Amino acid sequence: MANNFYCRTSLIGGGGGALDQIDGAGLNDLDFAAVSVLNKVYFYTLDDDSGAAELSPNIISPDANAGTKRWLLQGINLIQKNDVTSPALSFGDENTGFMEISDNVLNLIISGGQSAKFQSGWCILGINTGSGGLANVVASATVPNLIPDSGDSDTGIGQVSEDALSLIAGAKEGLRLTNTAGVIDVDITGNLNLVSFENATVYFEGSAVFN
Repeated sequence: MANNFYCRTSLIGGGGGALDQIDGAGLNDLDFAAVSVLNKVYFYTLDDDSGAAELSPNIISPDANAGTKRWLLQGINLIQKNDVTSPALSFGDENTGFMEISDNVLNLIISGGQSAKFQSGWCILGINTGSGGLANVVASATVPNLIPDSGDSDTGIGQVSEDALSLIAGAKEGLRLTNTAGVIDVDITGNLNLVSFENATVYFEGSAVFN
């Protein structure tokens, strides 16, 4: 059985152009409809054995010959407004989704607030200036991909090899943590400055060295 695609200009009300005005007798399971209302577009699929109570915009029942046929909202909306309260690609309650905040920068919006952004060179970034992110680079002993400050991209955490993390400052490896047979080895490159050990004891191989 062929499926149909419908374009409508309102959700309910039974008037011309309304989704619920389509006679249920001619609807088939998995028919598809797009409804443009002001600056929003809703997408629906017809479920011929739903029988759920109408609850617009999530569930819409044909006014005529509905039986158990229901239009079910697919949970993705396209909105022309495109701001943090109504992102262009939204889900569910329309204040969570994605929007282009500036040229080539895609923002994740949750509950009407900016939560993260995606842009060239980064897998994901924080919203605030100086916030961290995951850089889209291959990590090494001198190239970090986990960056605490996006403005300082050569300082963060990298990976020299499997089971070996590098703590990097200014593209220089300072500390390496390696898991060898379940034991963590720590290698330090550079100067180890002991600033203050008041009321503390430092042990090397089980023996107290400073106290």
